[in-house]
Amino acid sequence: MQIPSHFNHGLSNPEPDVLEGLKLRVLPDFLHGDHALHKKNSFPFCHFAAELKRTDSNLHQATVQAAYDGAVLVNTRDRALSQARTDVLNVTAAVVLDKAAEEAAVFTCVTDGTVAEVYTHYSEGGQYYQNLVARESLLSYPNRGRELIRNIQDHAWSRSYELANLLGADLKDEEDEEDEEEEDEEDEEEEEEEEEEEEEEEEEEEEEEEEEEEEEEEEEEEEEEEEVVVVVKAKKAVVEAKGWASFWPF
Repeated sequence: MQIPSHFNHGLSNPEPDVLEGLKLRVLPDFLHGDHALHKKNSFPFCHFAAELKRTDSNLHQATVQAAYDGAVLVNTRDRALSQARTDVLNVTAAVVLDKAAEEAAVFTCVTDGTVAEVYTHYSEGGQYYQNLVARESLLSYPNRGRELIRNIQDHAWSRSYELANLLGADLKDEEDEEDEEEEDEEDEEEEEEEEEEEEEEEEEEEEEEEEEEEEEEEEEEEEEEEEVVVVVKAKKAVVEAKGWASFWPF
């Protein structure tokens, strides 16, 4: 896409040190035209760019470059949304697109290794705006600085996915994948627990059956022993009776 001259007063096209967005191949066909910055590796919905400088360089120059980067990204995004708005037939989707067009969803970061500044970019009334939203020292609070940059990257990434899906893509961000993985893990754990419970129940039933069988066998053995004793006693009684009878003087 040819950059309008009012963006840069004839300067060369922007080339940020870091540029994050969705590749053209994952987006609907109607975005494969003039909405791309370049054809080969295009990002119609870039939501994050960064300008990196050395510690002895001019951070203000990086801020100016970031303003140019942000304006181009906002313009590209607005053109894609405008095209989507003309093609969409669903009223609800049209309202969502209009709302998305009003959001400040493009971010840039500038850093010289000692400080990190994050800006948001948007357009209104044909003008492009750059606002500082956060600033952290990478020397005094290195962890906070890294967290700031990472959080902005994650937010921009999520917004890219949401917007692309709204326009007909079928993408899942890392949070969705993590949620699905967690759900799958929970399902697997539940299945394993159910299987373990079933196995335990089966084992208990088998043990109960074995115990019942053992009890029945013991009862049968006891009954047989009683019968033998009774028979033996009966025979002995008969013998004794006969013996005694033989001694009686009849």
